[in-house]
Amino acid sequence: MLHQVLSPIFDPGFSDESYGFRPGRRAHQAVERARQYIDEGYGY
Repeated sequence: MLHQVLSPIFDPGFSDESYGFRPGRRAHQAVERARQYIDEGYGY
C-alpha cells in the first residue's frame, strides 16, 4: 500500500534513464538503452 501512495508522488521526479525498481521498466530495456548510447558514440 505504501508503494501505491508514494510511487505517483516520486516517480515523475526520476530520470527517464532510470530503470531500477520502476514500474514498466525492465533490465533488458536498460541494456538496450546502454547499447544505443554506445552506438551513438558515448563512452560513459
